[in-house]
Amino acid sequence: MKLQSIWVKMIVLSSLLLAVIGCSAAGAGDNVEPDVESSASLNGTSWVLQEFGPDGSRTPVLPDTTVTLLFEDGRISGSANCNTFFADVTQSGSELSFGPIGSTRMACPEPIMQQENDFLAAMASVNHYVVAEGQLTLTYDGGLLIFATAPAEAVPDSSSLEGTNWNLVSLGVAESVTAVLPDSAPTLNFAEGQVSGNASCNSYSGEVTLGEDGTMTVGMLASTLMACADEAMMQQEADFMAALAQVTSYTLSGSQLTLQTPDGVLNFEAAE
Repeated sequence: MKLQSIWVKMIVLSSLLLAVIGCSAAGAGDNVEPDVESSASLNGTSWVLQEFGPDGSRTPVLPDTTVTLLFEDGRISGSANCNTFFADVTQSGSELSFGPIGSTRMACPEPIMQQENDFLAAMASVNHYVVAEGQLTLTYDGGLLIFATAPAEAVPDSSSLEGTNWNLVSLGVAESVTAVLPDSAPTLNFAEGQVSGNASCNSYSGEVTLGEDGTMTVGMLASTLMACADEAMMQQEADFMAALAQVTSYTLSGSQLTLQTPDGVLNFEAAE
């Protein structure tokens, strides 16, 4: 009887121990909130900046300014309000970084110009991101960039390019964007499924296909065959035509249009 009593006590103690362990495990799980969205894919998403700066003293964007950010096919692009920008993206889980950031070179009045410079400097050191409840938070060296989901009207609309005319401002790869030569800006016009314009010395035209998701494909381009008197202008024309034939997507922001290629960009301003 005494031995049997000892066995009963051991069984009871074992049961209590298992119950305690089970409760502890459950409690630990209850206190850990799974970060389901933190490493979500950003491809195809569009955002509008709300505020940025050191944590605890972030500054809202200036009134009547809009800073946008679009992720598409391993690249970012957008408008810093005065200038468009672009860069390659590297993502691993919730870690995020951008390659060298290229942009157009238009001057803005203060304090808008300072906001743009501060924003682009912050973007250059981004290292982490979290997506939660319609908000994107980018961590950079010294602070946070807080974005909200872009409204529908901020997403490129292919019909908005119909009938528009543009002047090239700069072109090149992300690490080396070059301004066009003085008095030689190539033009770009959209009409009835066609692109056309003047490449500096020669006129050109070709078919274009625009997607509602901001994709763009330019068909085979035809052009006149005049030689430019200026060798630098001839080279600029050749670079422009080669890049235009490789365009894969576009970003439209007010009076600025950016066409992306696999390794570079074409930046345009609306023609007057």
